Amino acid sequence: MAARRVTQLCDSRCEERQCVYRVPIFSHLNAEEMEKVGALVRRKIYPPKTTVLSVGDAISGLYILRYGSLKLVRYSPEGNEVIVEMMRAGDFYGGDSMFNDAVSQEEAITLEETGVCFIQEDDLLQMIRQNPEIAIKIIQVLSAMHSEDRTLLSILGEKDAGKRLSLFLIRETELNPEVPLYLTREDIAKRINLTVETVSRKISQLRKEGFVETKGYGTIKVKNREALQRQLNIDLNQRK
Repeated sequence: MAARRVTQLCDSRCEERQCVYRVPIFSHLNAEEMEKVGALVRRKIYPPKTTVLSVGDAISGLYILRYGSLKLVRYSPEGNEVIVEMMRAGDFYGGDSMFNDAVSQEEAITLEETGVCFIQEDDLLQMIRQNPEIAIKIIQVLSAMHSEDRTLLSILGEKDAGKRLSLFLIRETELNPEVPLYLTREDIAKRINLTVETVSRKISQLRKEGFVETKGYGTIKVKNREALQRQLNIDLNQRK
């Protein structure tokens, strides 16, 4: 279970306990309760391209991204990598079934240096018993996740490769438009079911049109998100 609901950005300068302020399931807690939650947090920093979780690993708690980003990967029967989610600062992961002896169905791999906060399952359960509203918040976030899944499905249903890429970039930058995306062409291709060559060609086109800027091979920043949205809306309306 991965969820994305960033309330504030959190970078490498954040203190260990501050990550709980970035997660919506704790957003209703008062300062004293936040301190109690923060006291349970364990922190770790991972270099880029590091495996945080492997398929089959026991999920014994809640993983919160303090800063950085990672991808959740599954593998097809042929062994091909399939990216099922991109996680960024403030997102959290608890497997497919929290509190139910869950194991990871995905491999979690960092895309850049990434700080992770971890809360043990037993500690989280105790918090929910003391504050049942946390459980309600979890349900709300899971509901929002399903809505995001439907949005991604609609993007994957777009036949025009350029529009599919643009819609994906808009989705990925919705919460934090100013933050660059650390994604290689291969990562994007696997996420939206295009070839690497097509993604590279379309990104070059968007760069020439002034919608994105790139740095190296794995960093993309949407420069003019609103203009890109307007262009897509015009094109989509013309098709109706």
